[in-house]
Amino acid sequence: MSTIPFGIIAMLMGSVAVQVAGVFLMPLNKGFTAPLPTIGTILCFGTGVFLLSRSLHSGANLSIALPLVSAAIPLCAIFVGIFAFGDPASFARVAVLVAACVAIAVASYL
Repeated sequence: MSTIPFGIIAMLMGSVAVQVAGVFLMPLNKGFTAPLPTIGTILCFGTGVFLLSRSLHSGANLSIALPLVSAAIPLCAIFVGIFAFGDPASFARVAVLVAACVAIAVASYL
């Protein structure tokens, strides 16, 4: 099993982090009518896609990176909704998303 360079890991983690920040800003932008949260949302998602693209250019495998990022963002969004906005979340919803993330991680090493 080969090791993943730190730069790629940092870019993928950064991509997830800024996209989760964009998710946090989505309710605050009020349907893109509040200017500052709207600009923040657009910048966050744009930066997230940029970092993901750079990680792929730097050698990350598309078949591993994209599913991991795609699973991590909704999982983090649930926690943002619960802790920042008081959204209800069932144990089953969280458990299924965690299991999906684990399954994707395991599949990436097969």
